[in-house]
Amino acid sequence: MLKFVSAAILFASSWSVAPDKTDVAKEAGFKQVYARENITLHERPIVNRYGVDVREVKAVFTAKSSSAVVVEMLRNADKGIQWNIGAGAYDVLNNEKLTWVTYIEYDLPWPLNDHDAVLRHSLIEKGNIIEVAIESVDDVLPLKKGAERMEQVQGKWTIRSLGFDVVEISYQVSTKPSAVPRLITDPIVHYQMTKSMSALRELLEQASI
Repeated sequence: MLKFVSAAILFASSWSVAPDKTDVAKEAGFKQVYARENITLHERPIVNRYGVDVREVKAVFTAKSSSAVVVEMLRNADKGIQWNIGAGAYDVLNNEKLTWVTYIEYDLPWPLNDHDAVLRHSLIEKGNIIEVAIESVDDVLPLKKGAERMEQVQGKWTIRSLGFDVVEISYQVSTKPSAVPRLITDPIVHYQMTKSMSALRELLEQASI
């Protein structure tokens, strides 16, 4: 899922953008750049923990589900391969109550090389909000031949219960800057992110029926 922060699709910039509606979407510094299927995308410049200037991307949407179902969906390998659009593999390792690691392979279109990511997830519960912090780790699995390892990944899921079996979900992430121009990557970012979040929402709502 995460490589869609540096990947993109044709015509995305021509689609209309709806106004911000959620508290999560209004976090300091974010500017809305895209909207589709009741999912909004936002961006802001930040300096990551490695001291590098990067762009952080965030998706925000609501779903008819519960926080517990969302967390279980995030750590489910069989479901992960279904909602991570463009992923060729999705495995969950070291699956414990508050932490787990995911391994994801992404089949990306030319001119981008295929990528993989090894990501540690750490869960923290704060009242009606659950946060799952994400960071890349390099000492868990070796690099697969022919793929590029995603580096300097950091971000989080924020899951907020709104009551009446509705949750607001945001996913924000940044990675090491790509050498590929934004003119090429931005459309893929927008498309992959909205399609993945839409697929996740559909699975969540099916699971909550």
